[in-house]
Amino acid sequence: MKVLLVIALAQLAVGFELTDPDWVAFKSAHGKAYSHPAEEAARLAIFKDNQRLIAEHNTGNHSFKLGVNKFADLTNAEYRQLLGHRAAERRGLKASVKHMKRGVTEATVDWRDYGVVTSVKDQGMCSSPWAFSTTGAVESMWALAGNPLIALSEQQLEDCSYRQVICFSAPSRNPM
Repeated sequence: MKVLLVIALAQLAVGFELTDPDWVAFKSAHGKAYSHPAEEAARLAIFKDNQRLIAEHNTGNHSFKLGVNKFADLTNAEYRQLLGHRAAERRGLKASVKHMKRGVTEATVDWRDYGVVTSVKDQGMCSSPWAFSTTGAVESMWALAGNPLIALSEQQLEDCSYRQVICFSAPSRNPM
């Protein structure tokens, strides 16, 4: 079945031309090489589909923009598997709510304008979103409290986490 899918994708990719400038630039920038022309044709089809998804997203009214990166030749399922995605555990926990004082607030806030967020970081081939979200939140709260903005180490959280899970997302309750 997989062989038929690869052949079908390879035939579909013939219309894309393996010399597409965006494809050639992507492969060069990220050191991509494929073992067989059918695999390259399949990856090209995925790449073109991801380019279309990126363009559609970026024409919308979103708070962030997407772009081509080293994962642009992967399907969403392959990307999620690569990063060790697992469904969140469901437990009977209830969130506590802190009520804020009433008043006029801005409809949106871009915290970059206030200098309280660090730059976007690359998780690489391992997935540790809990570490990146934790350091991002602590970095910003530190800066909002009047301290200088500093970049914290996600790796230190990973190294000290309760369960040493390498290259997969540890449950978010462990480090905190």
